[in-house]
Amino acid sequence: MKKKSSFILLFSVISLLLTVGCTTTTFNLALRSQAESNNRGLLMLKLGMNKDDVYKVMKTPDNSEGFEWGTAWIYRTSSNNSVRYKGALDESFTPVVFDRDDKLIGWGRQVYIQKNPELQ
Repeated sequence: MKKKSSFILLFSVISLLLTVGCTTTTFNLALRSQAESNNRGLLMLKLGMNKDDVYKVMKTPDNSEGFEWGTAWIYRTSSNNSVRYKGALDESFTPVVFDRDDKLIGWGRQVYIQKNPELQ
């Protein structure tokens, strides 16, 4: 009876590890795919585009931030680090920055910092 219980316990542990491993791998692949798609989209952006045009290229942002001077849409561009969003300065994300008139003024952390000097 002890052998049977040990076998069942071992089988349960192995099954759990395989399930967690497959789920994590699937999740990481999804993050990588999203990051790759967003990076391809960034290559198609042009200064002065309006939000509708940027949306057609980039699709829905992971997050957005509104400011007195405009808006920043935040996109995942790396599958590294944590999966939690920590703000536009997180190295796994790239801000796409619009002015008050919803015109694209740039993308990347440097543009974001220029508009928010208190973050330096």
